[in-house]
Amino acid sequence: MKKILLIFLIMIISVCAFSNVSAADASDIISSDNTSTIETQSLEETMTEEQIADNQDNAPNLKSGEDEYRNIQREIDAAEEYSTITLNGNYTCDYLINVNKPVKIVGSDDGAVITFNTSKDYSSPFFNINASNVELNNIKFVNGIFLWGGAVYWGGDNGTIANCEFIDNSAIRENAIGGALLILGNNCKIENSIFTNNHAAMHGGAILLNGSACTITNCEFNDNMANGEKSHGGAITLWADKCIISHCKFTNNHCTDYGGAISVLKQNNTIEYCEFYNNYITNKLDENETQGGGAIFSDESDGLIINNCTFIGNKALEAYGGAINLYDNNTVRKSFFKDNFAMRGNDLIYPSHDILLNHFVLDYDELIEDAIPGIPYSALLRLNNTIERVKVNSSVIFSPGLIFEYGSSGSIYVNVSGGKIELKNIHVLNHDKAKITYSNNVLTISNLDVGNYTLRVTTTPDENHTAVDGDLNFTVKQATAVIKASKLTVALKSAGVWTITLVDSRNNKGIPNMRLTLKVFTGKKYKTVPVTTNSKGVASYKTKDLTSGTHKIEVSAIHSGYKFNTLTSSITVVKQTPLKFKLQQRTNGKSGSLLSYLVSNKNTNKGINGVKIKVLIYTGKKYKTYTLTTKKLKGKKKSYNGAIGFATNSFSAGKHKVVFMPENIKYKGTITTSITIQKSATKGIKFFRKI
Repeated sequence: MKKILLIFLIMIISVCAFSNVSAADASDIISSDNTSTIETQSLEETMTEEQIADNQDNAPNLKSGEDEYRNIQREIDAAEEYSTITLNGNYTCDYLINVNKPVKIVGSDDGAVITFNTSKDYSSPFFNINASNVELNNIKFVNGIFLWGGAVYWGGDNGTIANCEFIDNSAIRENAIGGALLILGNNCKIENSIFTNNHAAMHGGAILLNGSACTITNCEFNDNMANGEKSHGGAITLWADKCIISHCKFTNNHCTDYGGAISVLKQNNTIEYCEFYNNYITNKLDENETQGGGAIFSDESDGLIINNCTFIGNKALEAYGGAINLYDNNTVRKSFFKDNFAMRGNDLIYPSHDILLNHFVLDYDELIEDAIPGIPYSALLRLNNTIERVKVNSSVIFSPGLIFEYGSSGSIYVNVSGGKIELKNIHVLNHDKAKITYSNNVLTISNLDVGNYTLRVTTTPDENHTAVDGDLNFTVKQATAVIKASKLTVALKSAGVWTITLVDSRNNKGIPNMRLTLKVFTGKKYKTVPVTTNSKGVASYKTKDLTSGTHKIEVSAIHSGYKFNTLTSSITVVKQTPLKFKLQQRTNGKSGSLLSYLVSNKNTNKGINGVKIKVLIYTGKKYKTYTLTTKKLKGKKKSYNGAIGFATNSFSAGKHKVVFMPENIKYKGTITTSITIQKSATKGIKFFRKI
């Protein structure tokens, strides 16, 4: 997993962000030590010449009545090291502030608000901190937009963020990181701050922390998210070691795959005295993956300590670890778990032996194996964990969305909190013909027409649970059927049959008993012919009543359960020319047999040249096929039209049946004759020679 994340971050920091960053400059941000850490680099080094020019002192003033945001840079440039710069009122960010010296930037008693100017044609964080010992205090950052740290890109060590708010900041574009903050410096601390509705396209919805020995204390994280493919950390991605997150509250943060609130990807970190409420991940478990951790995900993070924390209502509905997805050599102690849920491991998954002094509140019928799989109940007690059983109000929770196609089935995951589900208490309202199966919390519905329906699941009451109706609206939509047929050429008044195949696009199997409508054209007029598919999805149309010429055929169908294509094809009816075969010469000699015919139009008695004739020469029931073409042949006294013939010794001695027939359907007529191969002829070199 860590290798995957490394690849993502290398790619991220190598991409130009709204023309601010060049790939060549950005590549220096990755250290040479196996890309395991990120080095500090000034953002100004990665900016375009146009943006650098825009940072000069000749920048225009802001509108009258607004504080001049660009004066902040001037004050920083003029300030002594370790001095304090005070901000008053509201600022509109249209300019990157570079902090290159240790200073303290604070909001006044009434605070300061910095909002990104959305009319700018490129994005930038508010502050680029590339000096050590910088402090930001009592400032609100709103709507910051950038690829790395939507509000602040922090490269300096020993930094402090205190009493600040980060609202609606975004790390945009695919694979972006740190929705509000990207922290690369070591020994930084974030305290008494609030992070709300920040977003990263990849990792760290609010913060991506890459500096070692940092602390996050007494902060709140609400409704932050990381929603890229295989994203980590809805609130925080902790890609650093020896960091401490303490006395923080995480509520309703989420990401797609790893750690709805926090993803921990390095060693010797501590999370203590924190509260986690209703954090979650959204994606399903992939094969050979370990997605999960509705609150915390840990990977390759030896030495992680989770101490004195509260986990309530966190979820990984279709993955592992409703509250925590652990890594080896992690410790969880003195923590409280209640109402967490996952596909496996409602509270913990992959627990190590250091699960001690925790309190688990389980529903009346919740199994230990469901809450904390992989560790025996006796071991939990031996490690001084306590289990509390509580009565619960029944509730029915469906996994999101149920839509399926006509003729198939739809399945949905159903979780019952309290009570149980029995098949007899599951119904599709007002549709008794629906077929329903239920096993292992998976409910499957089939045998419904296209339309919108309501599924009702009624829990079974007992002395510990109340009955409740859980309703889910779902849709059955049309499936797609494909009409197939090939063009056909037949002889006039023959017993020809044109076939049409109707298949289900989902499995390419024939659809039986389906009525099709044919429009059979003769010129501009047509007649309508109904046909019905057989058990294999094939329908037939007899062509014997069609006149000569090409007839366009349109095939359509109407059925409430299917969408159909309209097929246009054709049947060509040919009036055949009768042929007459007249024997010219038959010789069965010592060196082989010779056979020739004149082929003529039976109606005119005139020889026809250029007609391909198929010749079948039998030996018993088996035969070989040859093709001859009629041609003009000059004789001693006159020329002949329609001549064909062959000489051969390539068959066994004896009599062989010979059949002549036209190859093209435009002609009809056959003749059956024979040749005799003498025994002496079989001894020569084998040949078949056209005349």
